[in-house]
Amino acid sequence: MRDLSSATFLLSSLHDPIIELDRDGVILWANPAAELLLGDGTPLADEFLVSFVARSRDGEELLSELGKVEEGEFICDLDMKNRDGFEIPVEMSLFKETHWPTFLVVLHPGSDEAHSTERLAVQALHLTTRLSAVQQKVHELSAELLDKTIQLSEAKNRMEAVLASMGEGLLVIDSLGVVAQINQSACRILEIEAGQITGKNIEESSPGTRLFLLARHLTRRETPQPGGQIDPQRIDLQEKVVEVSIAPIQEREGLSGEGGIVMNLRDVTRQAELDRLKTDLISIVSHEIRSPLSNMMGYIDLVLSDPSHTLPEENAEFLRVAHRNGARLAHLVDDMLDLSRLDAGKIEMDITAVDLEYLINFSLLSFRNEADSKKIKLSKEVQGHPQAAGDNDRLQQVLNNLLSNAIKYTRDGGEVVVSAVEAGETVSLSVADTGIGLKPEDLARLFQRFFRVRNEDTRKISGTGLGLSISKSIVDAHGGRLTVTSEYGKGTTFTVILPTWRT
Repeated sequence: MRDLSSATFLLSSLHDPIIELDRDGVILWANPAAELLLGDGTPLADEFLVSFVARSRDGEELLSELGKVEEGEFICDLDMKNRDGFEIPVEMSLFKETHWPTFLVVLHPGSDEAHSTERLAVQALHLTTRLSAVQQKVHELSAELLDKTIQLSEAKNRMEAVLASMGEGLLVIDSLGVVAQINQSACRILEIEAGQITGKNIEESSPGTRLFLLARHLTRRETPQPGGQIDPQRIDLQEKVVEVSIAPIQEREGLSGEGGIVMNLRDVTRQAELDRLKTDLISIVSHEIRSPLSNMMGYIDLVLSDPSHTLPEENAEFLRVAHRNGARLAHLVDDMLDLSRLDAGKIEMDITAVDLEYLINFSLLSFRNEADSKKIKLSKEVQGHPQAAGDNDRLQQVLNNLLSNAIKYTRDGGEVVVSAVEAGETVSLSVADTGIGLKPEDLARLFQRFFRVRNEDTRKISGTGLGLSISKSIVDAHGGRLTVTSEYGKGTTFTVILPTWRT
């Protein structure tokens, strides 16, 4: 109510139907007794009072009287009707004070016993009907709830069956570090019973156990961003090597207490041993090949450069071909040795401030003749004075690999742009070309060892397929990232993202 707002609670508690009315006959407020009388308990606000008057002529007279009354009390007898059209004889009292902008209406239902009994019977019938409807709705909701419960139970059983049959281990850890779920494969890898850890904090595991070592790895791990995933990492769990993948559980909007991580465990002990043996074999073979190869190329150089021994031109050409092939083989051996040392972590990085513009200038100068032979335009774009934290020689090797590939895979008359820019905590070094580009299926395998794109455009281009793999390993060792974007037929851009040098 407006000016009567202080009496709202008192008027609401009265048994007499009371209504607040404006001069147009619109109901502004009604107490529960009035709503029960005229609306069967439903709200009456914003309704016209005359719509509840049984006869239109009486309603018109009532509106006329409302326009005349300025102060005092007006009483009349009317036949009113509720929402169901049932007529109710009432004595209506209208009250108005000069400072009130509205009327206060009090309804006194008639005392005619027959009408009263009939009205109560009708109201009882309506209440019974509504109660039946509510009971029916409750029954329907109960049936629906039971059906949903059965579906959830079946879904849970299916999920548990899937988790139990997985060959890889799975741990679900909530935001407080408590293990919410663990499957049998994870129990087998960690040599633990599900009941020993489920519902307990993973950091409280017994020292010396595999679970304890896994918990220590978690405390040192990078925090994954919502919706993201950390690249798999191999860790030693006693005599086992386990590949661990971590993904965050994203919190749903409006719900707190969610979050946490999902850990995927894969026993790669045998694979790690094979990789080690392969790396050792490559290292041994490469060393064994390198010495005799150097001797052979040295003797070929000696024969070709000795002025006292004049060879027929055909024989000299044979030796030059052998020398070129020996140089290619030596380059392959060097690449394989680099990979084996990178895999074994035997290459130490001399981390200093690396001037990226100097790096770019050196590479552009080194490949100028190669680019000119194909009429390729080489250019650079350097913003500011970007400096990376890295090993100067190794980053030069990366840039040389990327620039060499860009020139190789760019058609005559194309363009290659090398750019560098600093962005806060990182610097970016990019090599963009207008070359033949890559198909999506080739992008996924681009950094695999010995992988080379095979099509009509690349058939005559030589290479070992190790340059990009080596470049990625070097960038990874710097704590950086090597990314690639490409559109087939239009060009490719490789981007090296490295930490910024901070003094």
